[in-house]
Amino acid sequence: GDGTRVVGRGNSNENPQAFIWDDEHGMLNIKQILEDNCVDMSNVDRLSEARGISGDGRIIVGSGRDIDGHILGFRVNIPLHDNYADINDDGEVDINDLSLLLSSFGRYAIDEEFNRSCDLDCNGNVGITDLSLLFGMYGI
Repeated sequence: GDGTRVVGRGNSNENPQAFIWDDEHGMLNIKQILEDNCVDMSNVDRLSEARGISGDGRIIVGSGRDIDGHILGFRVNIPLHDNYADINDDGEVDINDLSLLLSSFGRYAIDEEFNRSCDLDCNGNVGITDLSLLFGMYGI
């Protein structure tokens, strides 16, 4: 990466945890970030260590353990911005995000055209609540 984001391994309650750090947020648990962004982590016990980060700071790779204790590798895409309604991750909630949400409107997680990034309330479908949440952040 460019040094604005750093990844590694930290300890929490005697368990190793993969983390990401930046100047604005400090050290954050990667598993928690993924859960907060609607990623199903129910089969993951922990992400133990982040070993690498892409040049743009979005892609992180590392290792962890599933709930059965088996070692697993991970490759995740971490949002660059805090605004969950910034669907295309360009730093603004604008017409481009609205267009993406509308193209997935009415879709459910089982649908091929479902865009998880548009499911702002993490309920498994893109609907009126997601649209309302986006409008609440529009222009920010």
